[in-house]
Amino acid sequence: LDHRQDGGPDEPMPIGYVRSLEDVYRFEPVPPGLSEEAARHILGTQANVWTEVMQNRARVDYQVFPRLAAFAEVAWSAL
Repeated sequence: LDHRQDGGPDEPMPIGYVRSLEDVYRFEPVPPGLSEEAARHILGTQANVWTEVMQNRARVDYQVFPRLAAFAEVAWSAL
């Protein structure tokens, strides 16, 4: 969640790549093609946010929301 939400010039310092809200909604916690045997070992999901370049709480909130809500919905629906 510390990746930029879009490629615009107003986005914070780039770390990695753009991860849009749509990208998060399309995330599949269980990769396609994974065998059922292997898939049964997936017990949950995790969304990280590294704050080393986020200057304040407002920046953290901007980076995390609404993508965290989308991630929670994907994780809840998929498992």
